[in-house]
Amino acid sequence: MTELEELKNSWQQTTININRAADKQAQLLDRVMSRQISSTRYRMIRNHAIAFAVCWLAPLLLIASSAVGLDYPTWIKVIYVLFFVIVAALQAWGIFIVSGIRPGEMTTTEAFAQTISYKRYNNRRQLISTVLAIGVVGSIFYYLFETNEIEALIGAWVGLVIGGIIGLLANLRQRRAINNMLDDLRSLADREE
Repeated sequence: MTELEELKNSWQQTTININRAADKQAQLLDRVMSRQISSTRYRMIRNHAIAFAVCWLAPLLLIASSAVGLDYPTWIKVIYVLFFVIVAALQAWGIFIVSGIRPGEMTTTEAFAQTISYKRYNNRRQLISTVLAIGVVGSIFYYLFETNEIEALIGAWVGLVIGGIIGLLANLRQRRAINNMLDDLRSLADREE
């Protein structure tokens, strides 16, 4: 009987140890996922902050173009600067929205819903920025064609290609970060059930 009781006690202790190890593993996984979500959130904010800074620096290109002898008419300067002010405001609003997504201070469901809402905002922001950019770029090209400034036209094409690639890569990076955050929140929600 003693041997049977020892075996029973040993079995119970092993079960307790396994449960403790499973609990520790679950806590560790939750912490890792929480840090991963926090890191993704930080990247999303950083992406907006970089775009915000670029928007405030881009109008300096007007000064550079004047320095090399290409002076755009006032109406082009106004829409060019206005475009970057609007896009900077959209970036600042994106920072505000993402800053409000705090998975550690809200339920996972709330964080998921806010991230979905932010994803919709980001899609609208990209659409607005693209439509406005087409208008600005179209205006600049119209002026350059009218004035027959070949060197400036070539420079505008180069700027369009480089700016387009940078914008596309930035948008893809932000979309990937949003989808990563949604996947992580989904995994965290599954673990909570």
